[in-house]
Amino acid sequence: MADVAALSVPLDAARSSGRPTIIEFYADYCDVCKALAPDSAAVARKYGGALAAPPTASTAPPPPPSSDAPARSLNFVLLNADNARWSPEVAEFGVRGVPHFVFLGADGTARGAAVGRLPPGELEADAADLVEGRPLSIGSSRRGAVAAAAAPPPSSSSGLGEVTLLRGDRGGGGSPPAPRAHG
Repeated sequence: MADVAALSVPLDAARSSGRPTIIEFYADYCDVCKALAPDSAAVARKYGGALAAPPTASTAPPPPPSSDAPARSLNFVLLNADNARWSPEVAEFGVRGVPHFVFLGADGTARGAAVGRLPPGELEADAADLVEGRPLSIGSSRRGAVAAAAAPPPSSSSGLGEVTLLRGDRGGGGSPPAPRAHG
């Protein structure tokens, strides 16, 4: 988890950056979180990058990325769900199990979430979708189509270590499911 923490952007900076953001809630005791840490670190390295102040009239904009490098336009935020400092965010995003990934669009709205062990490549696919502004691929490799953002947040979970899929706006959709994916 230390590799991911070193690449993590502070939550306040991420929320004010105007860039899509992946928030990963974890716990120190979570074996699944530890197992997914290399995938999280790879995504943070590939799509993340230091937040820079927006260019002003007196500063030149940063140079564009080279054509062979992916666009560095995504924030990766790592939050310990057991740290009381993050209790408001745990409540805001309905975190009831870890790892819990929240995918925010560039405008800061929740585009989807996943709880539990992600299949190989899934986090990378979701990061690419966020960066490109496409609908998230959450669920496409696991359980087929997931309901549209306007619907209440559905879930699909068959037990410990499985993934619960949540899509779209969490407001007005009733209470979130109570998954237990604690590794």
